[in-house]
Amino acid sequence: MCTNITIKDSNSNVYTGRTNEQWVEAASEIVFMPRKFKSLRGVVGDHTFESKYATLLLNEPGFIPNHIFFDGLNEVGLSFQTLYFPGYAEYNLVNATDVDAEMVDVYMIAHYLVSVCKTVQDVRNEINRLGNKIVGVHNISTEPMHVQFNDPSGDCIVLEPQEGKLKIKENPKGILSNSPALEFHLENLKTYVNLTPIEGASDTYFNGNTNAEKLTPHGGGTGLLGLPGDFTPTSRFVRASFFSEVLETPKNQETAVLNAFTILNSFDIVPGAVRKIYPQEMLDNNKMPLFITDNNEVTTCSCLTCVKDLTNTRYYYKDHKNQNIRVVDFTQFDLDATESKSLLTYDDQVPKFIEVTL
Repeated sequence: MCTNITIKDSNSNVYTGRTNEQWVEAASEIVFMPRKFKSLRGVVGDHTFESKYATLLLNEPGFIPNHIFFDGLNEVGLSFQTLYFPGYAEYNLVNATDVDAEMVDVYMIAHYLVSVCKTVQDVRNEINRLGNKIVGVHNISTEPMHVQFNDPSGDCIVLEPQEGKLKIKENPKGILSNSPALEFHLENLKTYVNLTPIEGASDTYFNGNTNAEKLTPHGGGTGLLGLPGDFTPTSRFVRASFFSEVLETPKNQETAVLNAFTILNSFDIVPGAVRKIYPQEMLDNNKMPLFITDNNEVTTCSCLTCVKDLTNTRYYYKDHKNQNIRVVDFTQFDLDATESKSLLTYDDQVPKFIEVTL
């Protein structure tokens, strides 16, 4: 149930941000990988690729294999965000025994591209070069995903696996949620052309009838009547698009980052608001730390929210256990180091509340 946005400041600097929702309480980990670092190309075998650019990546060790990343940023500002795409992902599947050294697994493709590409145009070129070498493995590559790429120029695409191909789709809005496919969401925006941030007249006639009594709205927000407020992918895409469009252009980097978090806060899921009912046997046999309600139902949670400054290559994040915003900057790393570094985003030692004195 993740949601991704893209905004710009008054200097046309690009910021992208996303939420990460899960049914499982799995701590995310920020991983730094230097230049010329070798990583796996696939979920089977030991074939590797070497990075051209240093990267900051997010994974969820314990929930997904720690070499598979769902979010990332490289040293030159190319960014990716992987989101769930259920019911629509159609991978080019091969048998594990047929995987070769030229193939890149669909689970690794975003990590691979952010490690070897400088721009979104480079991503397009590399996807076209790889062609049918982008594969999934039967009975292993089962999680349906699509991925968005942004760069500091404002260029933005979404890669969606359909009909056995990783299709490149232009994304002028820079918004992404979940299923259906991107073109549906963009077309669906036409349903909401009536939405406006402008308040209705404070003293007006109903339906233009000047013989009727004048009516005064009870409060603000009348221009937004009809804005969907639920947590379905289509509704979140509409809200994210609207808020990103009407946002007053931030004058500087700090304001842009805070505004991005403000937009993303509106997609936080109250624990217990979205639930699934599983058989008790499944709950008893589950090895992952699920978010369980008092009624023994599984609820989803907005586990992590992050914002990336693509111009200054800074990675901001907060999590459901600590709402204080933290930041990781490429300047703290030796980009030509020989080893990776990692940090768990859930840190109980970080102050959650800042005490002030009057």
